[in-house]
Amino acid sequence: MPNSIPEAQCVGVMTSQDAYGNMNSNHFTMQVLALRQQADIQEYISHIKPDYPVWVNWKSSRGARWYAVTVGDFRTKNEAYRAIQTLPQNVQRSEPFILTFEKMKKQQETNVVRMR
Repeated sequence: MPNSIPEAQCVGVMTSQDAYGNMNSNHFTMQVLALRQQADIQEYISHIKPDYPVWVNWKSSRGARWYAVTVGDFRTKNEAYRAIQTLPQNVQRSEPFILTFEKMKKQQETNVVRMR
């Protein structure tokens, strides 16, 4: 079961510190997708359980800019793995992977958009 969204956590554009600063560094999230077109993100996340928080940030990889979509706040890695199994098949085909919020905080290049 995912942790509930902290009341102080807002939705919108914010710095990495604002987005992830209140998150437990030892908790886990999952990157479910990296897209090159921002317009595709809203449709994609509409298929993900509405009780999971969703963040989008920009990354550079292989000479291109990507919109990385991360989902959820899980206490354990096993909890995150179980959550992957509940994702729609089209999301699972994107081969989501798990990382800690500590790693998320370190690898952010730009502001983050909290989608919900």
